[in-house]
Amino acid sequence: MSRTQQGAVSGGAIGAGVGAGFGLLTGGSLVTGALVGGALGAVGGGLYGDSKEKK
Repeated sequence: MSRTQQGAVSGGAIGAGVGAGFGLLTGGSLVTGALVGGALGAVGGGLYGDSKEKK
């Protein structure tokens, strides 16, 4: 697995957890928070992993 893929997977998992927690704390939807957080985390983690892979 490349660094880009690893970053996307770990970022997605962390983002989903943070998003679910944020949804729970703010009274919003737990599922929506997890989905949005997971998507944003996967994109961010993939970009970070890609930047590390190019060095």
